[in-house]
Amino acid sequence: MTGPSLKEIFYEIDRLRGEPASAEELKAVQNYMAGVFVLQNSSRAGIIGQLEFVDLHGLPDDYLSGYVRRVYAVMPADVQRMTQKYIQDDKATIVVVGDKKVIEEQIKPYGTITP
Repeated sequence: MTGPSLKEIFYEIDRLRGEPASAEELKAVQNYMAGVFVLQNSSRAGIIGQLEFVDLHGLPDDYLSGYVRRVYAVMPADVQRMTQKYIQDDKATIVVVGDKKVIEEQIKPYGTITP
């Protein structure tokens, strides 16, 4: 199943590079991200973790209060543009863990295999 999984992942990446995500698809991801964000901040430990993240990455003071708003501000064309800019097949490193005898033939089409 490793080879078919990689094929599907690269198909989706290529699709997002070639056409904007549908509004419905994007809305589902936005709802998920906003929901997870709220859940992560529902405990003292979660809030401390978020504050550590902001501090570690030097993010602005309003990062957390504006997160959900910024998530919902993303448009399908933004996703396509960022996919084109940052996800480049020829620069990707794929890490696969498993029995080499079982998966080697499945992963050969995706580049050089190193132990």
